[in-house]
Amino acid sequence: MKSSIIRTDNGFLDLKVAWEKLQEEDLTLTYNDTFEYNYNWWKSFEEGGHTRLFIFTVYSKFDEVVAILPLSIKKSTYSGINIKSLEFISKGDRHSFITVNDDTNKSKVFNLLVSALEQHKDEFDKVNLTHIDVLSPFSKYLLKHQKYNDKFNLLVETPVLIKKNHQSVVEYKKNYLSKNVKNLNNRLMKDVGYIFEVSTDNCIDEISEIHKKQQTQETREKRKSIFYDDNYVDFLNELYSKKNHVTFLIKDKAGITIAYQTAYFHNGTLLFWNMGYDLQYSKYSIGRISIYKMIEYFFENPALKSLDFGSGRYPWKFQWTSDMLSIYKLEFYIRNSKKIQLIERIKKLKKGLRCLLSSLKKQNI
Repeated sequence: MKSSIIRTDNGFLDLKVAWEKLQEEDLTLTYNDTFEYNYNWWKSFEEGGHTRLFIFTVYSKFDEVVAILPLSIKKSTYSGINIKSLEFISKGDRHSFITVNDDTNKSKVFNLLVSALEQHKDEFDKVNLTHIDVLSPFSKYLLKHQKYNDKFNLLVETPVLIKKNHQSVVEYKKNYLSKNVKNLNNRLMKDVGYIFEVSTDNCIDEISEIHKKQQTQETREKRKSIFYDDNYVDFLNELYSKKNHVTFLIKDKAGITIAYQTAYFHNGTLLFWNMGYDLQYSKYSIGRISIYKMIEYFFENPALKSLDFGSGRYPWKFQWTSDMLSIYKLEFYIRNSKKIQLIERIKKLKKGLRCLLSSLKKQNI
């Protein structure tokens, strides 16, 4: 086995066939791991900027691609100091090492990555790989590694609804669907006569208006909708034209959308990532009703095996399931970097200042 670093746009595009073959073989991957998601992210946000590709690729003795870790070197600032960070190309709720289904070779692949990080450590100041499922082979490798164990830590818990863990939708509703939601759903139907639609069409324009309106209303005035970012909207329009998503719409009698949930779809997993609703319907808890309708669809669709609620750690997500994933991050600084030595001093000074202020506060000084 041998490895290389892909650094050019053409090299990235040349990986398409091999990448897509690997992503179909590994059923644990989500849409965030697909070539389509990562390539379009690069084209929308990073290409032509200050970010440099660092796609770690492993080949078999027959020159077949057997593993891909889609990374890039991004510039950021800490306390006015510019640093270069090795991160995943895209942002998403789950990231994985894309490899062949061969446990024997995976350890060799991971060893090659460790060697590459050591060999190229002068190119970046920090390694920051986030949103890695702790159950993945890569996570197990990092937890056993003498050098990286203490640098690999819990980031967040992600609620996930696994269909096989429930005998039927009836059994699920009995355990998780409150009478209050049922009553609110009945009230909404009586008062509004709503229509529930499931769409794989590109409805970004439609849902973006709802989300922007929601964020600008009084209770949301401190939050800004992601749909104001033109690059992000272009990115979503490109993805949603591929129809690898499902959007759940609640509409009034006039056909106007008043609430939505939207999720990516890949390998039997719905990866929920965004929702919105008209706040004038808040008295019906319309957000909960739309989640309820999405879950009904999930159980009714035989192609779906799991519903991932995403990594936002909101209490309402845990009300719909008892299953969850532990999502970890690998984060550490390259110690021989002078920049990092300065950052460590700044961190210690800030920590000392916080302790001093806390002590003064307790003494009422």
